[in-house]
Amino acid sequence: MSGCVNLKPKPDRTQLYVLGANAVSGETVSSMPEIDELYVSRPNMPQFLAQTKHLIYLNESGEMRSLKRSRWGEAIEEGLARAIAEAINQRLGEPVARFYPWPEPRSASRLTVELFRMDFAENGHLSAELTWSLSVSGSSEIAKSATLKTEIPWDRQRPETYVAAYDQLIEELADQFVAELSSQP
Repeated sequence: MSGCVNLKPKPDRTQLYVLGANAVSGETVSSMPEIDELYVSRPNMPQFLAQTKHLIYLNESGEMRSLKRSRWGEAIEEGLARAIAEAINQRLGEPVARFYPWPEPRSASRLTVELFRMDFAENGHLSAELTWSLSVSGSSEIAKSATLKTEIPWDRQRPETYVAAYDQLIEELADQFVAELSSQP
């Protein structure tokens, strides 16, 4: 016995998001004498964020929840590396930075970003803490590093604000990175 079911297709209402689309242009600096080429490595981040396509937040009891009908359009680690490199390039006014997952050039200095905390709380705040470090080409020694802590508002009913919070974090990171490199040692 076989049956034929005529199901009408239903539209997929899932929204796909990528980082950098909401980016705010930062101030362009004239040059960065320390670096000719920069590679933004794969960001280290909490696995519950890195291993999902869903936009995840924590409810009041600490349970992970995902925003309905909202997903990343790319792997978040790749998107973060790309968006950070793009934000740095925009500030420098030239394409100096390359990014994971592409091969790392041997002559490039390396930017490593570690996200210690990325808490999108149900109450509408992203609490983030990250560190970045720069290893100059030809050396594994860290030339510069800094920590960034921030609180950014978002609205659970509007997934685009979740993505905008990530974008703001990336913009703050790029501003801090370029300012540190532009300052005297």
